[in-house]
Amino acid sequence: MDPNLIVTFLSGGIIVAIFNHYAGKRKEIQQHQQERREGQYIELLDNLAGFFEGTGSKDKKSKFMLELSTNAMLFASTNVIREATKFLEAFNKESRLSVEERDKLANSLVLAIRNDMKVDRWHKLSLNELKRFKLD
Repeated sequence: MDPNLIVTFLSGGIIVAIFNHYAGKRKEIQQHQQERREGQYIELLDNLAGFFEGTGSKDKKSKFMLELSTNAMLFASTNVIREATKFLEAFNKESRLSVEERDKLANSLVLAIRNDMKVDRWHKLSLNELKRFKLD
């Protein structure tokens, strides 16, 4: 067998092995980042519950605002940050939004998170399908 052919096959095998190694590492890093993001979104949604009747808690509201102004700035998509900001603006003293309008903003935030997490790949929920608690 020709030595050049052997070297070519070995080189090709080494290149494929290196490529597979780095592709596997990249996928592993992306999976880890996705898991971290999921945990952070769960924390954000848990604290969002502080704005609803029966679960309203100043502590959770404060944690939500803290999460939004710190961690979310690093991990959340631009759309999630925008929806969360709109939601918080609805609670300003100057805001004249009704409870239904604020609830709609909360639902928009949940949909933005679902979209960012790619939960809605096959079926997109609408705002009307997200009926939940009444806002405090």
